[in-house]
Amino acid sequence: MGRFCCSLGLVLTLAGCASGLATGGEAGAAVALEGLWEGVLSRKGNAPFAWWALQTDSGEVWELELPSAGAEQALMPRQNCRVLVQGRSTQGLRGAGQLHPARLSGVQRPELGEPENRRCRFAFPAPL
Repeated sequence: MGRFCCSLGLVLTLAGCASGLATGGEAGAAVALEGLWEGVLSRKGNAPFAWWALQTDSGEVWELELPSAGAEQALMPRQNCRVLVQGRSTQGLRGAGQLHPARLSGVQRPELGEPENRRCRFAFPAPL
């Protein structure tokens, strides 16, 4: 009986190690992908739980993981602007993916006219 328990323990331990290797070494580890995303910048939720989001043309919603409250304040006047986000993505806690921007810049839209394009003309290099 003792030998059976030791064998069972060894098998379970090895199975746990194998599944850890298959996911990158940590159970549930998120894979980060570098990329470029384009969409509309918006603020979601209510204070104190509000968060910045990027909604793409396909309808995907990405949570922007900003490094500071200063970065959030700088984006306030840019709400509803079309933007390009360069950075990396991970899986977020709210069900939406998270984007960790290295660069965030406004996209000009001639159909909106000069005042709106002036408001949306900005670029924040890393770190924000």
